[in-house]
Order: sequence, then C-alpha cells, then structure tokens
Amino acid sequence: MGAEAGDTRKLGMVTLVGVCFHMVLSAAYGLATVLLARRLDIGFVYAGIAVGVFFWLFNHFLIGRATEGARKHVRFNPVWLAFLLHVLYGAVTGLVVIPLLG
Repeated sequence: MGAEAGDTRKLGMVTLVGVCFHMVLSAAYGLATVLLARRLDIGFVYAGIAVGVFFWLFNHFLIGRATEGARKHVRFNPVWLAFLLHVLYGAVTGLVVIPLLG
C-alpha cells in the first residue's frame, strides 16, 4: 500500500509476508465460518457466504478507504467481481468444512 504499491521490482519479502498474512486471515475466516454456523445452527455453506459478504463489506468500505494505495486497489477491481469472489470464497470454505466437521 502507499505510493510504491505498484512497483513490481520489490516483490521479494513483501510478497512473502503478504501471502503469509493472507493465509492466516483465510484460516481465521474459516474458523469464523465454523463458529457462526454452530452458533446460529445453520449450514456451513450459508455461514461461509455470510462471512464472505461481511468481509467484502468490511474490506471494501472500511479498509479500502484507509490509504491511497487501498483506494487504488478498490478502484482497480470491479465491485461486482470482488463481491462475487468473496461469496465464492465463503461457499467453498463452507463446502470444505462439511466433510471435515459435518
């Protein structure tokens, strides 16, 4: 994020840290899906979609306005595509959880 966000010459450690951070967040979102499904007694897929939509809203409207680099990222990605990908992530998370915990 920031002024150097588009500089592709500095991908090494920053990319590694970003990927690791993204994986940790994805695991946390998967845990949130399981906890939500169990607390509300709903299906894992429905809970996953709800978590995906929640985090899309959070990312798009709060984090996406935090810095200029984040605003550029939000403007670059079509809103409908970002929404659809978060719904897809939630649905896939729910489908993966079913054989593991169902």
